[in-house]
Amino acid sequence: MESHNQVAVLPLAQIAQLVVPRLHVDEPQIAKAFADILRVANEFVPSEAGSIMLDNPNPGEGESELVFVASFGQESEKLPGTRIVSGKGISWQVYTSGEPYLQNNVQSDPRHNRGVDKMTEYLTRSLLCIPIVIQGSVCGVLTLINCLSPGGFQQQHMDLMTIFSQYITTSMQNVIDAARLEEQSRRDHLTGLHNDRYFFHRLGIELEKALKDGTDLGLLFFDLDHFKGVVDKYGHLVGGQVLQEVGWLFASIVQEPGAVLARYGGDEYTAILPGMPKDRLLELAEAIRVGVASAIFIKGDTIDGRPPLNIEGVFTASIGLAFLSDLELSGVSVSAKRNSFIRFADEAMYAAKARGKNQVALAPENRAALR
Repeated sequence: MESHNQVAVLPLAQIAQLVVPRLHVDEPQIAKAFADILRVANEFVPSEAGSIMLDNPNPGEGESELVFVASFGQESEKLPGTRIVSGKGISWQVYTSGEPYLQNNVQSDPRHNRGVDKMTEYLTRSLLCIPIVIQGSVCGVLTLINCLSPGGFQQQHMDLMTIFSQYITTSMQNVIDAARLEEQSRRDHLTGLHNDRYFFHRLGIELEKALKDGTDLGLLFFDLDHFKGVVDKYGHLVGGQVLQEVGWLFASIVQEPGAVLARYGGDEYTAILPGMPKDRLLELAEAIRVGVASAIFIKGDTIDGRPPLNIEGVFTASIGLAFLSDLELSGVSVSAKRNSFIRFADEAMYAAKARGKNQVALAPENRAALR
């Protein structure tokens, strides 16, 4: 039997699919929290094996399901990622009822799901299941298998684990709160896009990865044309609303996996686009240019109480693009190369502005505007 201290956890990318969309937390933090929960549960009630399952909030076309995200014990590495469909097993009873369950003769229980035993080549004799509640809703089940104490699981074990479930809730809430604070520190308060600090950090990471792997990296900058005139006419509060709506428009157009969108400052926006083909980035740049030029801004009441302004045909966007594969970046360090990369994209943006605005320009030659 494997050491009880070894906890197998679902790969982070798959945990993200289950947890991050619902709780908006960082998946490494969640993975560590689940592993810690299982370790502590096993210290309270020593058992041969145990697991945590979560419900899938987006099961697609199929039935609802519970997914193993962490486990310990014999063949525990086989369980993370295994899915239990709706209605199968004792775990589903606990999940749907929200009530803990204790059984010391599992093989006689018709609800027992023998498929998991078959997978792990492990005989479940006794079982203790506790619902996991996060933010007021049951979202999973913690299970301990084959109690190591004489006589199997007892009522006091269930009582202890029920109390422990409150710790789980508190623990997970702490993780959620900490992750939200961390995420807020990365975001621009006005647009909800990433802020310039996170942009610089992430660009360094993506640039280093692209240089190491020999892959391409795209960088897009754009600036609103004629923004100052609207601020002078309507005031800074309305200007802020426009910047917010431009951020929303930007995010609605650029939805590529791995893209990092940020407000660089003022009325300037940027996107990091790892591995994107040049023709696709040119398409996105053109879609942004057309989208800004054709959008109607402030279609609802203004933030300072005025009726809708319906600002149309005023703003355009000057866009600069740079591709790592086209450039010879100056400097030795990653940070120096990053700053050189930014300079190329920024200069391309200002070249588009100098040529008459409402254009797309491409570094390094700042070639003729693409329209």
